[in-house]
Amino acid sequence: MQLRDRFVRSTLFSLVLVLLAASIAGCRAAAAAGPPSVDGLSHVPTAVNDLQRASEDFARLGFVLKPGRPHANGIRNNHIKFRDGTELELIAASRSVDSITASYLRFLSRGDGPAFLSLYVRDLARLAQSMDTWGVASERGEGFVSFPDDAPAAEIFFGGLNHSPTDLPQHFAHANGADGLLAVWLAGKDLSAERQLLQRLGGVQGVRSIDKPIKARATTFRFGAGEVRLLPAAYEAAPGHPIVGVTLRVCDLAKTKDVLRAGGLSALVEGESVEGKSVYAAPAFAHGMWIEFLQPKDSRRSCAN
Repeated sequence: MQLRDRFVRSTLFSLVLVLLAASIAGCRAAAAAGPPSVDGLSHVPTAVNDLQRASEDFARLGFVLKPGRPHANGIRNNHIKFRDGTELELIAASRSVDSITASYLRFLSRGDGPAFLSLYVRDLARLAQSMDTWGVASERGEGFVSFPDDAPAAEIFFGGLNHSPTDLPQHFAHANGADGLLAVWLAGKDLSAERQLLQRLGGVQGVRSIDKPIKARATTFRFGAGEVRLLPAAYEAAPGHPIVGVTLRVCDLAKTKDVLRAGGLSALVEGESVEGKSVYAAPAFAHGMWIEFLQPKDSRRSCAN
């Protein structure tokens, strides 16, 4: 009887250990499949029909443009770079030779504007694994993860920051004082796919009341120091162009306004929020997007670098 009781206790103890190990393994697997780390904003590729004209227009707004490199598919580009690795990118495609150029040409048939938003992710392998777990189709290339062209929220993709060994101090010396990408604005009648994706990615969700340039209520998702804002369709510049604006940090708004006026923006839209004071360049001047130049209230600390 004692031997049988010992055997039963031993068997039960072993079973408990097996179940405990399975539970721990399950918890670890669930943690690994949880929201991947999105570390902030990366850049906004902006499609333009005429790269030279667009570059000249952005130069009049006080930006320095760094020439891009030649692409085998004929894409040409220029960069508006910031010291923190974020940037705006101007991109032109002249002919359809692959899926990327075809995508840009379809977009450009409705006019210039921001075509994509790249979110900064350090661990792209983990992101890809999470998408597999979610059953979400993704495409993986060297240094990026994206969605198929016909997927919901296909305007969002993931990559690194855009530091380059060829960056020089003069590439960051924008006359308008811009020194970082703080927020990207999306607008449309149905942004449910974008909302679901940003929630899955672990963005800290909030709500923002906006008075300028158009009065609206925005849902926001914060990733690190960057923010994605979901706005109503009133902000749309063109159908099928869900990315409608960006917010850039500046340290001296008075200087920014002087540069914008000198560049042809005589009637400036100005605003003030809990974050600080802003001035806006409208889509007509900025090739299909709103550009908010925001001087944070604590601009000395925000622009210390």
